Amino acid sequence: MFEWIIKTIRQTSDGNCELLVTNAEKNSKYIWVFSTTIGELNAITSLLNRLILRYPDYGLVLFTDHPHYADSYKAKYPRCIIVSHGSSAHKINFFLDKYPPFLFLLAEIPVVLYDAPCRFSFRVLYELKKRSIPVFTTNSWLYNETPPCKMDRLEYTLFHKDYINYIDLFSVQSTAIKQQLINYGVADNKIHITGNLKFDSLTHNWNIEKTQSVDLLKAIVASKRPCIVAGCVSQLDEQRLLLDMYIDLKQQLEHTLFVLIPRHPEKVERMRLLKTFLEDRHLNYVFKSTISSYKNINFDILIVDTYGELKDFYAISTISYVGYDHNLLEPLMYDKPIIVSNGWSSAYPSYPVYQTLIEKNIILEAEKSGGKEISKLIVDILNKPNFQQTDPKKLLSSLTGATNKNYKILTSYLNEI
Repeated sequence: MFEWIIKTIRQTSDGNCELLVTNAEKNSKYIWVFSTTIGELNAITSLLNRLILRYPDYGLVLFTDHPHYADSYKAKYPRCIIVSHGSSAHKINFFLDKYPPFLFLLAEIPVVLYDAPCRFSFRVLYELKKRSIPVFTTNSWLYNETPPCKMDRLEYTLFHKDYINYIDLFSVQSTAIKQQLINYGVADNKIHITGNLKFDSLTHNWNIEKTQSVDLLKAIVASKRPCIVAGCVSQLDEQRLLLDMYIDLKQQLEHTLFVLIPRHPEKVERMRLLKTFLEDRHLNYVFKSTISSYKNINFDILIVDTYGELKDFYAISTISYVGYDHNLLEPLMYDKPIIVSNGWSSAYPSYPVYQTLIEKNIILEAEKSGGKEISKLIVDILNKPNFQQTDPKKLLSSLTGATNKNYKILTSYLNEI
C-alpha cells in the first residue's frame, strides 16, 4: 500500500537516484516539516496554515519517520510531497536538491538529539545548515529520553552540541522546557515561550462528508446507539481494562457501541494480542479494515485499525475516553464528555493539558484499578443529558494565542535574513 512512499527513490543505471512517484506541482522552494505522526502535524496545523497562506508560491514537504501515515497526511494536505526519513546522505541530498527548502520546521519533537520516541538524524540538520536553511522548532517538548542504542549514544556524544546550535529558533511550550534547553547549552535569546499550539485548535471545523469513512460514520450515527469511543489506547493493560469495562457496561446498557482505537495498528504482534483479548472475552467485535458493508452495525465493538480517523470518531461519539498520555483536546473540540484513567506521566507533552483540565473539572478521572468505575461514569453521564454544564473553550481561552506568537516570531526572523 505504501510502496511508493517507502521506496521513494531507486538507483538508476548511471548510479543516480530518481523519484518514483509524486503528484505534487513543481515549486521553486518548499516549506519542509518534520512530523513523526499525524498527531504532531495536527498540533501545528494552525501555524502551518498561516505560513502556507503567507507564502502561497511555495510547496509543502512533509518529512516523516512513519510513512504509514501517508494517507492521513495527504488527506490533510492533498498537494504536499511526502518524504520518508532516511539516514543516507545521498538520499537526503537528493530530496533537498529536488525540493529546495525555504525553511524547515520540527513539529514538537525531537528538540534535542535522540530525546523523543522518533527517528530524526543529525545528518538532516547538517545538510540543511550546509545550505543555510533556517531551522525552527515549534510547540517544542522534551521527553528526557536517552539514546536507545550504542551507535546512537556515540552520535549523541559527537553531535549533540552541533545539533542544538544548528537550530536557529526554539519555540517552546513552557518555562520548564526553556530552562532545560538553557541547561543543554542553548542561548537564552534563541528560545521563545509561546504556550501550547493545541489550545488554538478548539474548533468545530469538521464535516462528516469529508471524512475517510463517511458511510461507516453515518451508519453509526443513524443507529442511534450510545457510542463510546476510546482513542489512543496503546498500553495492553489499558486495552484489557477497557474491554472488561465494556462487559460491565453491556449488562446495564445492552445496545451500547464501543469503538476502540489503538495506536500503531501496523504493529502486527500488538494487534494479534488485542484480538486474543477479544476472543478470550467472547466479545462480538469487528476490525474496521475487514468491514465490507455498512448496512448493519450489528457488532458490539469496532476496532479502528486504520490511520488518521481518530478525530472523526471522537466527533460522532456520545462519550470519549482518551488513552494514557495522549491528546485530550481533540474530543474537547466537539464538546464531548471526556473520561480518563488516572496515572498519567509528567514526561509527556499531554500532561500540562491533563493537569489543567482536571483542575478546571472539565474531564472525569477514574481509578486505574478496574473497568467498573469507568462504566459507572459512563452510565452517570448518559443519565444526565446536560452533563457538561460549562463551555471548555471559555475556560481555556486564556491559554490560547500560541499560533500568533509563533507566527510573529518566525516571520520576523525570516524578514531579517
